[in-house]
Amino acid sequence: MSHTITNGEVAALQEHWQIIKPRGEYYVADEIINAYLAGGKEALGLTQQALVTFLVKNVDKTVSYRSDIYKYFNGCGFHPQRAYLKIIAWDTFEILITIPPEEFLDSEFLDMYKYIGKLEESVKQQLFRMYFSFAEESEDLDEKQMYSDGFVLRHVQQKLTNGERVK
Repeated sequence: MSHTITNGEVAALQEHWQIIKPRGEYYVADEIINAYLAGGKEALGLTQQALVTFLVKNVDKTVSYRSDIYKYFNGCGFHPQRAYLKIIAWDTFEILITIPPEEFLDSEFLDMYKYIGKLEESVKQQLFRMYFSFAEESEDLDEKQMYSDGFVLRHVQQKLTNGERVK
């Protein structure tokens, strides 16, 4: 069964992830990923269309897992700042999360890697794999470098009516 990416699915992506480089400047070789990021797949073959359908579902999963990590980290006294998504393949993703410098260097932050290792193992499925990495938050963090490392999407912070960030 064929699936056409709807405006609603594109809007759902943009609700949680923002492309950090103009669309005309992608250097991602995988045309399935390009079709997803462009919001359509009309020119793709049936097999590729099926893969885009899986990609849509898998990107949705990244939003949920990113949220789970933020909640867990906040509960442990750590405060994630930004998240970037790298689409390695239609079934493989990496999220890089930045942490404030004083927290990133805290020896207790090493315990978070135990949690992440267990999470990565538990989410591994036949059609979905996800990895996490962390970096020190900095005002000097260059999104052009993030982009060149393959992190083409930045998580969009949601706002509540009282102005607080939703993690």
